[in-house]
Amino acid sequence: INVGIRPLFPLNEIVSGKQVPDSFTEFKCVKRFCDLGTLVIAHCNDMYSYEQEVCSKTQLNSLELRCNLTGSLAEAFAAQLHGIAAMLEEMDLIERSMTETKLIASEPTTAEQDAQTEYINCVKDIVVSNHVWSLLGGRYYSPTSPFQELRIPPHDFARSVFA
Repeated sequence: INVGIRPLFPLNEIVSGKQVPDSFTEFKCVKRFCDLGTLVIAHCNDMYSYEQEVCSKTQLNSLELRCNLTGSLAEAFAAQLHGIAAMLEEMDLIERSMTETKLIASEPTTAEQDAQTEYINCVKDIVVSNHVWSLLGGRYYSPTSPFQELRIPPHDFARSVFA
């Protein structure tokens, strides 16, 4: 899984200036957390880019595949949102587990724990930032989009969100 995003996660160390031990990124829970973050971005992107990709027939995406299975864009959209919500819930459970086992902490007590916590926070920041950029950046804006949020001009959408 990469979607062009997965390779960015290790760059968190450079940005934050905090290096995590290789053993941390090899933990199954950390790998799963990063994989889920990547999948959330991919599945959200497939919703945002649905109209462009279907019209240009450049590639299949997960929403189009779901649509082919259900026969309904509304049902496919609902299933896609349900899947994203489940992935985000699993990320939350993994994060809580990492906190309980002291791999990360809301108030780190060691430099290693601080770096590991920053790494996980950066993964979350990338997931959230991708979502915000997709809605506010204008790339997916279309007055003919099947999704109401993408029919709103980005500057108007930003005003409604941040008002």
